[in-house]
Amino acid sequence: MAAQLAYREPTISVPGLEEPLLDYMIGLLMRQGKRTIAEKHVINLLTQLRLVTGQEPFPLLSKAIQIAAPLVMTRNEKKRIKVTTLPLPLNETQQARKAILWIVKLSDRRPGKKFGHRLAMEVIAVLNGNSDVLRLKAEQHKLAFVNRANLRTRVSRA
Repeated sequence: MAAQLAYREPTISVPGLEEPLLDYMIGLLMRQGKRTIAEKHVINLLTQLRLVTGQEPFPLLSKAIQIAAPLVMTRNEKKRIKVTTLPLPLNETQQARKAILWIVKLSDRRPGKKFGHRLAMEVIAVLNGNSDVLRLKAEQHKLAFVNRANLRTRVSRA
């Protein structure tokens, strides 16, 4: 009997998934409590980043999330009869959440069968500066800048 050799992808070491940012990303990717599937997606993402760039994947991912993270969001608020748009600052967790969700959403437009591969290509596009995530961020900041007059300011008299 001839022994059959199975093809295996080369094993590449990835950092532990206990990093807070990776844990948060896994939680956002998780659907219906299937954490192991989300972990596999993140491992595929990190593996693809290392294969394509030849660098450590975690610093690249965290830098891409920092680049894609918006500083403000807008909220519509009704004042009597008029609806105004208020810009609100985001904390670090909210910024990371918005950036990750934008990257995941826009990675669905990319060609490819594996989700982790598409996600890695979107992260690389963010790092290169040619992703639609950056356009979304610019639109968000522009809308907040235009509506900055609607901010509530308190005048303190000394």
